Amino acid sequence: TLLSGTLEHPLKIRVVYALSRTGGEDAYSVILDASKDALMRDYIQGVLEGANMAELQPLVSRRLKTEGNPEIVSLMEDLEERFATQF
Repeated sequence: TLLSGTLEHPLKIRVVYALSRTGGEDAYSVILDASKDALMRDYIQGVLEGANMAELQPLVSRRLKTEGNPEIVSLMEDLEERFATQF
């Protein structure tokens, strides 16, 4: 994806922000994939904590069953905890 390339960090932040404003499972999936980048992880977590939970929660639940990247799993587990406290 665009975010897995050699974009400069500030540009990646802008792309993640734009995708988060677009919303939807496809955009959130790309954002989750971008959390492989350690420099982006905290920013992405903050962005996703403010995302539409009705769209994000089903995606996180599905991806937790199949995701192999431990950094992405950790982020999604943190998001799941956040979802649990919201309800």
